[in-house]
Amino acid sequence: MTDNTVTINNEMTSNIWVIITENEKHVIETKTKTVGETDFETYYHIMVEGKAALPIEGVPIEASGKESTEFKLHLKQYWENNKEAKYQWNEFIVPGELEIAPKSHNNLSRKADESSYFVSIRTIGGRILANSVRRQEGTITINPSGYIDDETHYGAEIGKDKPVFLQIDGKSHYVGDPQTANNRWDAGTVGNTAGTHKLVIDKENILANAYLRIYSASKTLADAKYKFMYSTDTGNVYYDTARSSGSRAGRKQLWKISKTAHKDNSPDEKLHFGDRVKISNANWPKANLGANGKWLQCINDDATIWILSDKRTC
Repeated sequence: MTDNTVTINNEMTSNIWVIITENEKHVIETKTKTVGETDFETYYHIMVEGKAALPIEGVPIEASGKESTEFKLHLKQYWENNKEAKYQWNEFIVPGELEIAPKSHNNLSRKADESSYFVSIRTIGGRILANSVRRQEGTITINPSGYIDDETHYGAEIGKDKPVFLQIDGKSHYVGDPQTANNRWDAGTVGNTAGTHKLVIDKENILANAYLRIYSASKTLADAKYKFMYSTDTGNVYYDTARSSGSRAGRKQLWKISKTAHKDNSPDEKLHFGDRVKISNANWPKANLGANGKWLQCINDDATIWILSDKRTC
């Protein structure tokens, strides 16, 4: 007879929501809606329950999802002024999810006569940690990075023309689509919405520590030719046309992606989805890619760590 409980340990710094089912099926469903088709109270509860990525930054909201007057006021203003904006709503189709606070644990019931079960886990902002994953053990630990502790934490090799989403480690912040700065240039952005990029190199494999270009696969605002990320002499990040790698302008478009010593990184010389990396510019090797508010910026010895993600999880 199998024990009829499963202990879930949450080592993350944010709440998680967990559900266990007897049958294999995707119990998490993602819906895309516009702000205008959702009444405000429903929209507000979707946000505080962590079922969608927050559309506004810099406004405090408690991790437990408790009401915040300031947050609700700012969210109401956003809701009133952005009716056409789209958002992705992740919810459990099957009710019965259990909320587990940071650095704590709780027990869920399972059928005692079944040898295995299926677990689905999400976190605030709609990030899916596990979607109907078959397990057998009586204890599951979600490590601080958001993985089941015994899993392989890196994904497939990153190949040519594969979309990549650059996420700041530990935050729901991503490199976004380029936006016009100073009414003129397409500038690199950071925010809650991920922009699609690709890693461009003249070799067969994309390797760590090799110089490559970062290409925006999204529509830019100024000119469709301005797709390649580069750093100015002052560290501001914009997009430009392709330049010769032998020129100074071309070197500003070259980036070195170096794996950190994170225990979950892939062990080989290739870059994999899920790797945690630092990104530096060829023209300014000590200037790492980081963020200054909503804008990307190269900053000397910046400590920002990026995750090479294969999913737009925001």
